[in-house]
Amino acid sequence: MVFKLGKDFNLEGPHLNLKEFNPFKNKGPLTGWYEMGFEEQDAWEEMTEMALTLIKEKA
Repeated sequence: MVFKLGKDFNLEGPHLNLKEFNPFKNKGPLTGWYEMGFEEQDAWEEMTEMALTLIKEKA
């Protein structure tokens, strides 16, 4: 699952298993986008709510 959390998001959270999302072969990752594996699916809903909150705050 991929989440837009912003370029200032802190990846060092204690319960987060995120990595930068890079769908490209010859480019760097998308800035502010992070992915979480299927094995972490129990956290997807919480992360979705967090991403939505962050997007609303910037609007």
